[in-house]
Amino acid sequence: MIAFINISNVIKKHMDQRITPSIEITLNNSNFVNVEAYQTDEPVTIVYQYASGIESALLFLKNKYLNTCLIGIFSLDHAQDVESLMDKKLIDHMVICREGWTQRLNQLILQVCSQEEMHWHSISNNDKAMLTSFYIYNLIYGDLGKLTNQRHVKAQIGLQGDPNCAVTIMMDDFWEKCRHYDNHQRYRLKMRCLDLVREVINDLNLDAVVSSLVGTDKLVLLGCFNEEEAVRRIYDAFKVVQSHIAATMDFTVTIGVGNFVSRYQDIDASYEQAFQALAYSFYVGSNSIIYYDEIKNHTTYTSANDEIPSFKYAFFKNISHWNEADLIKEYKKIINGLLQKAFNSETVKSIIMKFNFEVVDYLVAIDAANQVLYKDVINLNSDILRASSLEIIERYFLTFIQNIDSTLQQLKDSDHIKLGVESAKTFIDKYYYRDISLNEAAQVANMSESYFSRKFKEVYGLNFSEYLQNKRLETAKELLEQSNEMILDIANKVGFNDPSYFSKRFKERYHQAPYYFKHCDHRKKQGY
Repeated sequence: MIAFINISNVIKKHMDQRITPSIEITLNNSNFVNVEAYQTDEPVTIVYQYASGIESALLFLKNKYLNTCLIGIFSLDHAQDVESLMDKKLIDHMVICREGWTQRLNQLILQVCSQEEMHWHSISNNDKAMLTSFYIYNLIYGDLGKLTNQRHVKAQIGLQGDPNCAVTIMMDDFWEKCRHYDNHQRYRLKMRCLDLVREVINDLNLDAVVSSLVGTDKLVLLGCFNEEEAVRRIYDAFKVVQSHIAATMDFTVTIGVGNFVSRYQDIDASYEQAFQALAYSFYVGSNSIIYYDEIKNHTTYTSANDEIPSFKYAFFKNISHWNEADLIKEYKKIINGLLQKAFNSETVKSIIMKFNFEVVDYLVAIDAANQVLYKDVINLNSDILRASSLEIIERYFLTFIQNIDSTLQQLKDSDHIKLGVESAKTFIDKYYYRDISLNEAAQVANMSESYFSRKFKEVYGLNFSEYLQNKRLETAKELLEQSNEMILDIANKVGFNDPSYFSKRFKERYHQAPYYFKHCDHRKKQGY
């Protein structure tokens, strides 16, 4: 016996002539009431087209007839409704309204009515994918109370055992490569990657299912693996996945593997671990297989107060006479320094972007014509923000370093003496608070001490010591005017270790001791 519930005339026109319903029910007429009089001990195949409010009719028929098989017809926007009906055991088979679906529906009804055993190959891949997504979603996100009701789905999606390990698969640089794609193009790429992973699962006969995570660049795989051989087997299997995707698509994939769990109800913990493993790809690079167990003790920090002062000091001290290879080497030292401090990825990016601007500020201070580099550094930092790994950041800054080297080379060719003297002045302006010696300033200029002293005074009218002292005093004056810091702290902040010497030099230049200067300035601001 066949019962139709809410089946439209459009669908009926595509029905096989052998499919003749004994009962037809619409949700808004009296036919539903007339079912009360229709008794049968035969199996009843209930074919329904989903609509809001259909659950009560399905429950009524399921309770009235002891032997029922429910076949639901759904559109793609009914995902949550399918999940609800499955929980209430109101779906035995389903058909999604996509290309070729009427043929599948006819085949399905005829097979059920002839009591042929339903095998998965008679249902479309689209339907299987949808059921797989529901199953995985409820395991990693859903209410555990639903899991028992959904265990019968495993046979239909091709999973034999209970999953004991979660794996996340990320398409490397997906958003960067698809930046100019629309949603449909991105979706097709993800589905192609998903199909390739399914091919490997089938080829290697893995007891696993995989689905995409909506709105992300990731796939999630749940598998039932033998723990004794699983680590090696997972690694070998996913090396095949990586090579298969790389050979077929313009993508690599990074894979995160969670720990094994003893109960499938705890698979969400393995999933979270697999996700955390993927985050570590920022440090190890793309196209990696990362086990949570190997990185679980890796701790990252967000505080960047200390940053990388010693690395930066050496960088700016030598920037004007290093070649491109030296600049790259020292830039990498800075990045390695950040890794040793175990900063997280966002903090690392922030510090690097700030440093990039410092480099350009420094070069502009040497020669205002270098302002064209601001455009380069803005583009560089924009790329860094989107970068998924340090490996990619290093690729980006190579071009930036080449531009810096080209700029410095032009300055050297134009007037290397001027470049040396202005580099030293810029270095003093940046690090006046440190114990800079004449020898150190001469090294920045790449000159001998005597030659540097002569040339520096020719350009600025002051010798090195006078210029450094004036810079410190000018900064101290600004701090006395603008801050509430103690005079002793200000003296130390600008590079004077001896407070008495600081007071003496300050009074010589500004004709007031620091205390009176600060006190009088404060009274003026208060209107006294």
